[in-house]
Amino acid sequence: MDNPELLMPGPKTYNVSQLIKEINELLLEGKDNYINDRKRIKNFIHYYHDNNSTQRVWNEIIKDLEEKNIL
Repeated sequence: MDNPELLMPGPKTYNVSQLIKEINELLLEGKDNYINDRKRIKNFIHYYHDNNSTQRVWNEIIKDLEEKNIL
């Protein structure tokens, strides 16, 4: 990817005071200017949009162990 920042929506901070300012704006003021960008990236990157990622990973681990006759 030529510009990985396209996959990193959100403010860029370069010191602790900038980080604290951004955290305060998000958590205390509820100001989130990047919510739509994050949704767009999520839809581009993630195939599944559910809460079953851990289960899928676990199923793959079990499958791999069974194929290797470890289980």
